[in-house]
Amino acid sequence: MSGDIVKIQAEHWSATQLKLKALSEKMAELEPLILEAAEQLDPHSCSYDASKRQALAQRLKAVLSKDGEVVSQIK
Repeated sequence: MSGDIVKIQAEHWSATQLKLKALSEKMAELEPLILEAAEQLDPHSCSYDASKRQALAQRLKAVLSKDGEVVSQIK
């Protein structure tokens, strides 16, 4: 009985580790995009370009919707 509990706990631990790894990878993909977005939104930045913002939004949407995670809308 206790062996079964240990086995179940090990399976849950393994699944949790996989989820954490996937989350870490997702954050690594998002980090440069978030920094770019912050720069685009800085009112003191002279790099405002609507087409760049739209391209950035599309890249963010692509990263966020990867692996079945659906983003409802990014404008």
